[in-house]
Amino acid sequence: MRSIRKEMEQDICAHNKILRTAVKSMDWIQLLNNCHPLYREGYARRLCNNGLIDRTKAAEYCRGRL
Repeated sequence: MRSIRKEMEQDICAHNKILRTAVKSMDWIQLLNNCHPLYREGYARRLCNNGLIDRTKAAEYCRGRL
């Protein structure tokens, strides 16, 4: 099973090759902001469920309830 971070890094690099070197030093919110918009909500929910970001930050990326 891949880690959430690794999955997000790969998603970002697949859509924006310029960020390949910078992605390793990004925090969770920067990763969310740079991943594809279709995947942001799912990543935000997973990060919140794993305690990596708080509910208020995750709610910014989620259309429905957390």
